[in-house]
This record gives sequence, C-alpha cells and structure tokens, in this order.
Amino acid sequence: MKYRILTNNPSVAEKYENVLFIDGTVEDVLIKTRNLVQEGERLVTHPLPASIRMMYTPFRSIVLEHQKKRGCSDFHQLEIAEESIAKYRKIIEYRNVDMRNEKDYEKVDLWLLESALHEMKTLTSNTSI
Repeated sequence: MKYRILTNNPSVAEKYENVLFIDGTVEDVLIKTRNLVQEGERLVTHPLPASIRMMYTPFRSIVLEHQKKRGCSDFHQLEIAEESIAKYRKIIEYRNVDMRNEKDYEKVDLWLLESALHEMKTLTSNTSI
C-alpha cells in the first residue's frame, strides 16, 4: 500500500518522509483531505479524532492511500470527508482550539499516528494474497 500523511503537525513532518505538510489549521487539513479524496485518494484513517476533547487540538494527521486511478470512485469516502468538515465546524463554533496545551497535543497527535501506522503494518503483514 502506498500511503501519505496529511498533517499540520511539525513533529510528524520531521519524522516521516511521505508527508504533505499543511501550514494551517485542522480545518485546512480536513479540506485538503476532502480535495484529495475527490481526486481519488482513499481514507486509511478517519479524518476526525475518536473523542470530542481531541477536536480542540490544533493538530491533525490523516493517512491516505494513493490510488493510481484518478477521480473519486468511492462516494462513501467523499461523504465521510465532507461530513468531517461539517462536524468539525459545528463543534469548534462553541469552543476555541486549545493552544495553551499545544506541545502536548503535538505529541498526542504523533502518538496516535504512530499507533495507526503500526496497526496498518500489522494488518498488511497478516493478510495473505
């Protein structure tokens, strides 16, 4: 599987080579994710974090699988990407991003990404063709 990581987390960009660094907000990362899904990339990790508390982090890293065939062929994936932007905007309306704990969130985002990459590696090594 060829994948790339979309992130606005400098620690992720430093550690990994296959990164598309977004110099912007979590919303910018989500929008770029949606745009790449429209072009044919596939989501490997969900665009939103698993907990509401993590919605207020200033960092987000998302793994996408590169597809040779261009153009969106999976509208369910596109729907997930679109709904993620809408949900993020709705939740962030009521509370600001937590910049006070920025360094901690940077580390947590990196750890969550590393966990997802480890799981991807485990799943692909246990799959027989």
